[in-house]
Amino acid sequence: MGGCACTSASLRFTRGSYVVPHGRLLKLLLLLLLLLLLLPRASPTRNPPCPPHRLTLAPPHYRTTAPLPQCTYFGADVGRGVKGNQAYDGRGMLTEAPRVGEDFVVRFFLNITKDQIGGGGGIGSWYLLNMEACWDQRSGAPCRPYGDTNRNAHNQVLLDYGGDRPCSAASPHACPPYHRWRNGSLVANTDAARFPYSAYKFYCCPCTACAECDGTACCDPLSNPDGQSIYKLAPDAEWAVHGFPANATDGWVGHPKMHELHVGALWEQIWFPCMTNQSIEIITLNIGPETGLGTGTHDTEFFISDFDVLVPV
Repeated sequence: MGGCACTSASLRFTRGSYVVPHGRLLKLLLLLLLLLLLLPRASPTRNPPCPPHRLTLAPPHYRTTAPLPQCTYFGADVGRGVKGNQAYDGRGMLTEAPRVGEDFVVRFFLNITKDQIGGGGGIGSWYLLNMEACWDQRSGAPCRPYGDTNRNAHNQVLLDYGGDRPCSAASPHACPPYHRWRNGSLVANTDAARFPYSAYKFYCCPCTACAECDGTACCDPLSNPDGQSIYKLAPDAEWAVHGFPANATDGWVGHPKMHELHVGALWEQIWFPCMTNQSIEIITLNIGPETGLGTGTHDTEFFISDFDVLVPV
């Protein structure tokens, strides 16, 4: 599931200006001019158009036969290093943590060209997006490095193209206790006539840190130093209003797409146990597969470009 015991393999990059000393800049300009003069002139009509710039995850092809879950994400983390309340600081490319309550947008182009599972099965999840926050289940304060792992909960919301789907009317304990409609009203997971089971694949509660988990599946207490609250959303029309995939083929293999995901608005629709009374900080945003925990193989290939996190001014 989403709370695997692994480290994200994230490609870091920063958008912005690069300051060059004046002397070095002059040398670079002269060198560029010399190269331009030496290059052969070609007719514009004979040259094919330049391909669009593409930032690609390296390596784009990933295969695993590992017995334990492996997370190979393209990701953007905050610079403070509070991802899952791990005890270190100074990571990530985001200069600030986007906050729920502001309808911030994550935008990127994604082309998934291959995803095949063979052999003995195991996890075959594919996340778009994997979004994470962390807060103290008693005080509601955001997690900070070296916090109390008996009180903190790593809250994870991810839309999963793959994986299994235990949440159903027959197994409401594998669903979140409540669904919040966009008008703010709640419906319990035991209301088979009204609860949108198709919008969820799985939910587990941070039973080690939160006292509001009765009747709900507990998350693995060993794969994170904190408690965990993990929502696995399914591609569904309920989330499409926020830009997320409306069905299992929307943006999947063979359907490349420019995604524009309203993450802040989506999180306002999610019900959490032991909810914080402070603004939720989103501390990491990941795209990619989680695989393993079986005897088979998982082959996947994907390309990402034009990745932006847009926060209101």
